[in-house]
Amino acid sequence: MIGGLLLGLMESLFAGYVSGAWKDVFVFFILIVVLIWRPTGLLGEKTAEKV
Repeated sequence: MIGGLLLGLMESLFAGYVSGAWKDVFVFFILIVVLIWRPTGLLGEKTAEKV
């Protein structure tokens, strides 16, 4: 829920500065970056790896 709110706010702020056609590109770029950086989610807990 927090991710959706943040993404919506960033999308509307970005659309105010740049053409509306580029806002979808921006949203997908942010989604990809977040999934690479935090694959467990924004508030996901860290799990210890069992060897």
